[in-house]
Amino acid sequence: YYDITNDSDKLTSSSIWRIIKDHQGTLWMGTYFGGVIYFNPEYEIYTHYPISNDEGKGLSHSVVGNIIEDKHNNLWICTEGGGLNVYNNDKKTYKWYKHDENNPNSISHNNIISIYYDEKKDIMWIGTHLGGLNKLDLTTNKFTNYTSIDGNSNSLPSNIIKHIIPYEDKLLLATYNGVAMFDPTTGTSELLFQNDKLGYLFETIYYLLIDSEGILWISVWGEGIFQYNFETNILNKFEKDTNSISNRNVYNIIEDDDNNIWLSTSDSGLLEYRRGENKIYEHNTDNSDIISNYIYEVVQDGSDRLLLISSQGFSVYNKSLNKFTNYNKYNGFPLTVINEYGLYLSNSGEVYLGGVKGMISFNIDSLNIKKKPYDINFTHLYANNKEIKVGDDTGILQKTLSKTENIILKNKYSVL
Repeated sequence: YYDITNDSDKLTSSSIWRIIKDHQGTLWMGTYFGGVIYFNPEYEIYTHYPISNDEGKGLSHSVVGNIIEDKHNNLWICTEGGGLNVYNNDKKTYKWYKHDENNPNSISHNNIISIYYDEKKDIMWIGTHLGGLNKLDLTTNKFTNYTSIDGNSNSLPSNIIKHIIPYEDKLLLATYNGVAMFDPTTGTSELLFQNDKLGYLFETIYYLLIDSEGILWISVWGEGIFQYNFETNILNKFEKDTNSISNRNVYNIIEDDDNNIWLSTSDSGLLEYRRGENKIYEHNTDNSDIISNYIYEVVQDGSDRLLLISSQGFSVYNKSLNKFTNYNKYNGFPLTVINEYGLYLSNSGEVYLGGVKGMISFNIDSLNIKKKPYDINFTHLYANNKEIKVGDDTGILQKTLSKTENIILKNKYSVL
């Protein structure tokens, strides 16, 4: 069932008079007041999630960032201005968590930029821009807010929480004033690396990763990548040679099944650190078919495939073939602008993407649609901007175009 809306990709009229299906499977519909519209059901591979002013009918805001799912088959969607949205995949319903100044049991801010789910305790940890850290106990639906308090060294170092990861029974927070170790039991925070000789560089922290060897990788915006060994308490800057990190701004860090590290950078493409070779390889627009040098996020999909989002769209990277397959507006990809950290691969294999105009989802294998041959029929011929008729004084057409096998033109006809 397709309803009429004001969107350009929906029905223009609810009164359909004629429907015909062509050889390529495209449906053409003649409407009473909306002209002729067409679509191909086989190519309708993207699910669009509506934006609404009414809770329960769609997303509360158009700008979507981080996405995560819980064990109850709910999708948690971070918006930058509309609070936290919850989409239930079973019931296809929406629930909003928005800041309410008159309600102490509400989320502290509507600009949500990070999220982490503690599945064992069924607790959602939510990082905001300017609202600090929020704890939502899903068993009681109760919020607890943690903020930065002037003069209190045990409070958060900043109210901007860019990234959240677990470490033992605590949380590590990437903030706009360093890396914090947060204790969920006491609600207190400890600012790390204050006394380290490199600690003065730790201001805007973008991303954190603890790898398979227990090493903490830290992305410091404008300064590059640092590594911290919890056992030796040694902090080092990650540099393998003078040109190892060609860009000091790293959005995202992951470790693949081969224990190699991948770095999503601003303006230097995708960096690959191969541990076995102790060497960094750069994938950029100069040496590969990657779509952009501004890579916002990369996730692993199976042992041989990476999914990534960039300033120019969505890409799939085959590691064995060293090949990027790109999807953007030029080949029908519906999101023109994808947001930072707006990529999520669900447990079922569905890909979710958040952008500045909402959210879509799709199955990655559905992108590999085989193109069908099209029957092209010529109906009109123009030479030098003049329509050619059968039997006219040009002598070009002796029969109708549909019955003409070839056409010979004199050199005076330069424009067709």
